[in-house]
Amino acid sequence: LLDRVRAALEEDREWTLGELQARCGGTETGVYQRISELRRHYGMRIAKQRVGDPKRGLWAYRRVR
Repeated sequence: LLDRVRAALEEDREWTLGELQARCGGTETGVYQRISELRRHYGMRIAKQRVGDPKRGLWAYRRVR
């Protein structure tokens, strides 16, 4: 799962957890944990931005180069 999440984040676009989960498999929680792992252990800079209705708490993630 880690390699699939990393490969998706290499694309120049934003991803919600649901989109990453659909693309990479696993669960949204697992995808979020892999994003955290990429930040902590691999030094990947990943930005997070709220999208859509602020009451829904939907976030999009993208790699910062």
